[in-house]
Amino acid sequence: FCYVAMRRAEETLTLCAFAPGQPLLDALRPDLRPQTCDLAADPELDVRYQTLGMPDVDLSFAGRQPPGAPIHAATRRLEAGDPLSLRVDRERYAILDRDGVVVGRTSKNFRLEVEIEHCEVAAILTRYAEDSDPAYLSSLHCPQWELVVPRLQGRPRRAG
Repeated sequence: FCYVAMRRAEETLTLCAFAPGQPLLDALRPDLRPQTCDLAADPELDVRYQTLGMPDVDLSFAGRQPPGAPIHAATRRLEAGDPLSLRVDRERYAILDRDGVVVGRTSKNFRLEVEIEHCEVAAILTRYAEDSDPAYLSSLHCPQWELVVPRLQGRPRRAG
């Protein structure tokens, strides 16, 4: 019954039970009707992924650094899948490579949705000063720079 859904799920899969008396359930042959299962939820399966999008990262952070700043060499060495970490930096998070070099920063809009167990490079994009908002051009020190986009893996954050 759920074979196709289970085969196509990439990160998560939610199965919903039918309540007795529903037309779809009543239309199934008795041997295809859902069975009650009393298995406990496996906490190892409660993994969440959060890939940051463009609104979540400070797009011009690296562009505001001088051309010889360590961030530029560090981002050039990164590849998709390389490990990263986040460190609280006032109201944002600094994004660090495996050597602890800052390779980016989150935006003020970013909200952490998981208790981070793993953080890695999802993508590296090239940004150009000419594509930036004219109001910010005077703060840029590079004509182009790399933007690191992280992917987080972990457990859902507890409220509070």
